[in-house]
Amino acid sequence: MISTLRRLTFALLVGFLSHTAVAQEFRIYTRVMLENPPAAASGATKPTVIARSLTLFHAGKVYDYIDSIGELIVFEPAQRRFLIVNTTRDVATSVNFDELHNLLKVARSRTETYVEQLESDGDEKSKLAAAQLRFQLNPDFEESWDNESRRLTMTGRFLRYSALCAVDESSQEVVDTWLRYADAMARLNYVLHPGALFPEARIAVNASLAQHRKLPVEVELMTNADTNIHLRARHEMHWEFDSKDRSQIRNWDALIAAKSADLKSFKEYQRAVLGVQESKRK
Repeated sequence: MISTLRRLTFALLVGFLSHTAVAQEFRIYTRVMLENPPAAASGATKPTVIARSLTLFHAGKVYDYIDSIGELIVFEPAQRRFLIVNTTRDVATSVNFDELHNLLKVARSRTETYVEQLESDGDEKSKLAAAQLRFQLNPDFEESWDNESRRLTMTGRFLRYSALCAVDESSQEVVDTWLRYADAMARLNYVLHPGALFPEARIAVNASLAQHRKLPVEVELMTNADTNIHLRARHEMHWEFDSKDRSQIRNWDALIAAKSADLKSFKEYQRAVLGVQESKRK
């Protein structure tokens, strides 16, 4: 259950651009909530906040910080890379886009081999697991757009997304910029956090939003697999920085500068960070 929640949480924690001009500075505060089961079953009616993130867009970069795991990710499209710092473990790494592409290619190949093994086992449980993985690799959604409610729904056999979109129309330039960042973050989350969903499903949702030229202010993710889970991400958008935001960027830039001479390889970073996460779960 914990592993499933973790990978679905990161499926929702991807950056969102607003309808403001790309050159402007703005911030997005995101809360991801686990929707509780009906009160009759659990006695609880309020959702539980399981993750928070702060995303700052500034000077052609995107700074994304998830406080629950102490992880800062800086998206630098001009340099074609991500910089990643875990503030809890005091370790940092850099991942360029080509390396990310190769990591995803290897992961997909291994998963396809594993799916074939599951299908050859013949039992129903293995076949269901294989079908779930095949859906992640090649998602097949039925799309529904309600113009009155501004809601996009993407329904598949194992996953269902529902996105409530902003009222204002967005320029194609903003949508394209958002799509580049959101897609890149979906890919990074898969290789960065073991057990995360393959990026293809979320990329398909992003593509549909881009086609409608809409940007989401709330996204729901519901599963229909071995575990039924309902997550909701809400995004509070602010179109100007305050003094705290600027101070945060200065602190993050200083942190990155200090760690730049001691960047670990991606595998070393994962070993260091996952070791901490595993010990916390014991």
